[in-house]
Amino acid sequence: MRNRDTRFLHAAARVACLEARLLGKDELYRAAEADTMENAFRMLSERGVFGDRPPEQYEEALEESAARTYELVENITDGIGLTDIFRYPLDGHNLKVMIKEKRAGDFSELYKAGGTIPPEMMKRELAAERFFAVPERLGRAGLEAAEQLAKTGRPQLVDITVDKAVIALMAERAEGIGCAALAEYVRLKTDLINLQTTLRFLRIDADTYTAARAFAEGGSFGINELEAAYAAGYDGLKVLFRKISLNEIPLETVNTERNRQQAGAVVNTERNIGYAGTSANTEQNRRYAETAVNTGQNREHVGTAANTKQDREQIGALGAFEKEAQRCLERLVSRMRTVPFGIEPIIRFLYLKEREIRACRLVMAFKLFDLPEERVKARLGYIYAE
Repeated sequence: MRNRDTRFLHAAARVACLEARLLGKDELYRAAEADTMENAFRMLSERGVFGDRPPEQYEEALEESAARTYELVENITDGIGLTDIFRYPLDGHNLKVMIKEKRAGDFSELYKAGGTIPPEMMKRELAAERFFAVPERLGRAGLEAAEQLAKTGRPQLVDITVDKAVIALMAERAEGIGCAALAEYVRLKTDLINLQTTLRFLRIDADTYTAARAFAEGGSFGINELEAAYAAGYDGLKVLFRKISLNEIPLETVNTERNRQQAGAVVNTERNIGYAGTSANTEQNRRYAETAVNTGQNREHVGTAANTKQDREQIGALGAFEKEAQRCLERLVSRMRTVPFGIEPIIRFLYLKEREIRACRLVMAFKLFDLPEERVKARLGYIYAE
């Protein structure tokens, strides 16, 4: 058996070259200043991220870019399934869309390519309640989430239930690969999902028993610790967050104008805007916003449109959490830079590629609807944890 320290030497060298070609933060901010979507597209195309696609097909181009990346990484890492860690959340996203569209109407355009299971196959197996291609854990979570939505009408419960299953799949894959850095990455993601779940349940004032059943195992905090924190309210959540973060976050409300402005950008962003018909104010787009789906990294997790001051403040609290959670991930990934070869540079590259795609999608979606430059930059601040 090859020495694990040198097993991924070639792969690490390949992704180091690819990382150097990723779009930088400054380039994204300059594109945000472009006067038209076409000019923003032209500026971002200089690194080849959109391939040969025209501006109006930017979403397809980004999905193709992700697919090429995943295929390449699997080829140069002997097909160990490393990319599944980044693709399972896409499966979770698609599962959430399937469940929510049964209640809210057709949202087929919200499906994303790039997961481990094609959406149509997932839909067939979910309807039959028999799972072959779909992991049993994920499929059963989908059935449970659909039942919860039918009983309560709360889309947040769909997100929470599916997220728990996705995290479990990520943990299983990380354990199978047997890499300490990957396990640490998934453990941090588990912590952040559990803390986000706590915040969501606090917003809807769920009972402690319901909250405890939703927590994912495998993080830094035990279920009993999370349950106690939930019972203590926002103060308990802050104590846990301080254990993995260097900063305090205002979880109850966000009162500054800047945060409210950023919060307002959360709902009508990225793919939700990109898939709307002809205007950000159409009924179709409002329905997209109202059933927005949490993607893990994209944080399209808002259950209702931000039309009231209370909504904006609640979403602002989620935004404050999101930004600090992103900082935690950035700190972890930045430490991987110190490893010259091994699996760490590959994990780092996949994370940065995912971030590049999110940022490009955001800029293009905002430019498509000619939204203010400051709102684009405010939302970019979430992605780059600024």
